[in-house]
Amino acid sequence: MALKLLLILSAYRQVDLALELLRAPGGVLLGLPSSERAELERLVLDRPSLLVRLARRVSRRLDAERRRALVDALQPGDATIWHDPHFF
Repeated sequence: MALKLLLILSAYRQVDLALELLRAPGGVLLGLPSSERAELERLVLDRPSLLVRLARRVSRRLDAERRRALVDALQPGDATIWHDPHFF
């Protein structure tokens, strides 16, 4: 039951609560070996790659209009994505 809850929490990106369940002393997952709990923690956290973290850091410095222009420039020429330029 606790593993199902962890799966649901990670699917909804409720990482803080999932980690609290994994790390809780005397918690519901106490019966698992520490190696399995560490593996579950690694899977729940799902850290982004270095490239993704770098791209996020760079894109934070751009305003919405420039960010949208960058996304549009990265799309293939025949992309059929519709967007409202005033929405972003």
